[in-house]
Amino acid sequence: APDRPGLAVISWTTANPEWYAWVFIDGQTSIGPLFGAAGETSRSVQVAWLTGESHVVEVQELPSLDLLAEPLTIRPSTQPLISWTASDEAETYRLYWRDDPDGDDTLLYDGQVTADELGICRLTCPTVLDGKGGKHHFFRVEAVDVYGNESTRASWVYWAAEPDDPATITLTAGSSAGLYDISLTE
Repeated sequence: APDRPGLAVISWTTANPEWYAWVFIDGQTSIGPLFGAAGETSRSVQVAWLTGESHVVEVQELPSLDLLAEPLTIRPSTQPLISWTASDEAETYRLYWRDDPDGDDTLLYDGQVTADELGICRLTCPTVLDGKGGKHHFFRVEAVDVYGNESTRASWVYWAAEPDDPATITLTAGSSAGLYDISLTE
């Protein structure tokens, strides 16, 4: 079923059995560093994920643990972490948003947000923003007192960006057994 975790085995052949490998799934470190058996060039790892979904899998191999493995996948910046200084008088906070500088605000969140030990409130944007091609979004946080009065805590412009949709990969049988033709279409 699509909502139950499954297992997948990712296998590859390394060019250098002395190198360390990292496996990234959807732009996040999943496993690593891995080091195979001495002289062994085939490697595999078992990972858990939801079946019925597409995932970006990257395997990176580096000659030293001193080198930093970073994912190549571009992570969209379409769900920002919003932070502001807490107000002692606030009972709740309201987060407003708009994507048009002259448009009307939309209430995205109305509730309590607990400040950390430094007095900073943090809230992950409760909606995924449109970022195709890059786009400005406008946020405002209001502190709400016990009487329902609002006062502006912070307001700012946020630039959301996400990569274009990936190309479609088509795989067809090649000219002989074991050969395949691979084509990309935008």
